[in-house]
Amino acid sequence: MVTTARPVRSWVSGLIACLVLLGSATGGSGTAASAAPADRPAIPAPGQSSLLRRVACPSPASCWAVGSYTTVSGALVDQILHWNGRRWSQFPAPSPGGSSQLRDVSCISPVACWAIGRFNKPGGPVLNQVLRWDGRRWSLVRTPDPGRTGAAAEDILGGVACASTASCWAVGFFAVVSVQGLVENQVLFWNGRTWFIDVVPNPAGTASGDNNALHGVRCTSRVSCWAVGSDAPTGQSERNQILHLS
Repeated sequence: MVTTARPVRSWVSGLIACLVLLGSATGGSGTAASAAPADRPAIPAPGQSSLLRRVACPSPASCWAVGSYTTVSGALVDQILHWNGRRWSQFPAPSPGGSSQLRDVSCISPVACWAIGRFNKPGGPVLNQVLRWDGRRWSLVRTPDPGRTGAAAEDILGGVACASTASCWAVGFFAVVSVQGLVENQVLFWNGRTWFIDVVPNPAGTASGDNNALHGVRCTSRVSCWAVGSDAPTGQSERNQILHLS
């Protein structure tokens, strides 16, 4: 009997096994990267602590990683890192004000990307945050907030997927201020010109205490997408939630 050996692939810190950088590197915004051992590329680590949540690569020489970091003063702000084919560097991120964090990123090409998350100003509501990359810079884009903008409102986007420059979906959840304890699914759609709220089911129900939340989305075409998360009717444990657009 002939046994075929399974290919062995190794994940290494820094992503590129054959690349070795000594000392430290300087990020695109002038922020020094943390010192790296000789066996891995330097990775920027801004602030007191930093966290990356998602990454998207429209080409071998262009990858975007997004998340957040805590500043020396204790503020939580957006973090964007860029891979240019040789190294990672910190990239300037527009500030929506107050506390902010990015949770996902999707790219159609090296000049067309979206990053999503949430932000809130001191004493204000938690609102959707959407950033757009046009090949030169990241900029804030206005989006609807289905939970409204009252002080108790909470709108959070957790996932984004783009099938084309005129077809992107962003998913998350929002608190319904008018119904105590109710959290509903949130789905936004980009049609090439603007973001708008799309109608979506809430499997757990829409009564007080029902909880519906989407956290991720992926598309195989403009008319076929899967969104995942969890739902929990009042007083019950969380269960898997999967929605399909077709």
